[in-house]
Amino acid sequence: MDHKAQENTRGFFAPSCHPDRKDDAYMNTFGGVPLEPDTTKSTQANNQSSNALDVKTSMSDLMKGVGEGDRHKSCTRLSGLLFSKGFSYGDVLQLILGWNKLCTPPQDEHTVSETVRSISQYYADKLVMGDEATMPVIDEDGKPVPKRDSYLIQEAKDLPPVEWLIKDVLQERCMSAIYGDSGCTKSFLAIDQGMHLALGLDWFGHKTYRVAPVIYVAVEGGGGLINRINGWLQANDYEAPDNFYVDFDCIYPTQKESIQNFINYYKDKGFTKGIIYIDTLNANARSDGIDENSPRMAEVIDCFQQIGKALDSGYELIHHTGKDKSKGMRGHYSTYASMDTVIYVEAEANERYSWTIQKQKEGQDEVSFGYRTEKIEVGKDSEGQPITTLVIEPEGAITRKEARETFRGHQRKLFDMLKDYLLPKPNARDSFEGFLDYVYANWTAIKSDQRRSKARNGIQTMERKGLFKLGNYEDYLNKKIEYDQIWITEKGMEY
Repeated sequence: MDHKAQENTRGFFAPSCHPDRKDDAYMNTFGGVPLEPDTTKSTQANNQSSNALDVKTSMSDLMKGVGEGDRHKSCTRLSGLLFSKGFSYGDVLQLILGWNKLCTPPQDEHTVSETVRSISQYYADKLVMGDEATMPVIDEDGKPVPKRDSYLIQEAKDLPPVEWLIKDVLQERCMSAIYGDSGCTKSFLAIDQGMHLALGLDWFGHKTYRVAPVIYVAVEGGGGLINRINGWLQANDYEAPDNFYVDFDCIYPTQKESIQNFINYYKDKGFTKGIIYIDTLNANARSDGIDENSPRMAEVIDCFQQIGKALDSGYELIHHTGKDKSKGMRGHYSTYASMDTVIYVEAEANERYSWTIQKQKEGQDEVSFGYRTEKIEVGKDSEGQPITTLVIEPEGAITRKEARETFRGHQRKLFDMLKDYLLPKPNARDSFEGFLDYVYANWTAIKSDQRRSKARNGIQTMERKGLFKLGNYEDYLNKKIEYDQIWITEKGMEY
């Protein structure tokens, strides 16, 4: 920038300052890579600074929203551009969700969130906390050197396998959540899991691969946390581990100082390769004025992702169900979408409880384990009355008989059309837009101007039945992501 303009609020992008002021101009270099404009600059004869680009659509036009055929490509392009400029995951998601509303028609927000999440994963390892080692490599001409996390199939076979903290439950550095109704003992279960990790003990029969340090951020109900931990130590006859930290302070997700303070504090403690529990997600978000139902929850998730990467650790959020249990985790769906592992806790009959792996990115889901709780005394209060708490007593795996799904309204017809469309295709998978085109051409019982909207709404309503999945399909072997896909699950093949 040329900062020598007479008005201190003005400046010029060098080297476009006026020739008469050339000797007075100076340049500050802050690092980064040269900006390559993606809007076409107006050209004039003999104007050597003209740099017109051959682009189909300018970025300014894209920001006005696009039509149905261009939505996904434009969403991907805009997300990548924002991440490449250093925007956080939360900022990008909010901007793209706002942009999506300008499209005609908008994509469903779940699909948009999945696209942003997938693009963020590509940039996540390259733009962590301003680490210079993650910045792009620049060649002699000042251009970024192309680099991709790409492998031949025979090379991919030699990549390190998925590493687990707890076999088939928690991976290294994973984003996870435990949720359930109030009073369903989810915090007790989280403490039990954390103590097993801190001591390197197998959990519910699942192998714990190594000792892992723990931070338990008790924003909600912190007063009883020490009693619960003391109860666990007493019931299991262990001394307190020296790698289990209890933290009673909030982490304010929108305040960089708060995030960096947390990171610096635990880096000084030597904390690394562990797991961080947040009890509860809502209490931590609410402390910073964020409603759990708003898209701003992406900022909260982004905060914990930054902390996890900086400390080379995973995190686990303790959260609640909503009024309608069938809708899963309470609040904005981007929270669930961003998780690698989700554990659902619920009360069973006869004062028993269970936890179920509801979502597992790298393993089997819908696996359940039962447990009961036992009340024990851990001390006396100032009046001499007993202080009690609960401890977890595992009871083993639970085999559930799955109820057969039922269909309402147009759902059966839509699912039959989905099978007719997908089953002949490789891997029974194709783009969602392709399926909508098929519906438009074949669902003659519905008025033509209503077919796409009814199909879109019906499919989104049915998605939780688990008969098919909708979103971005990640081919881990080939390091490839196929966007805006729909495919039939093993469960769906039975219908």
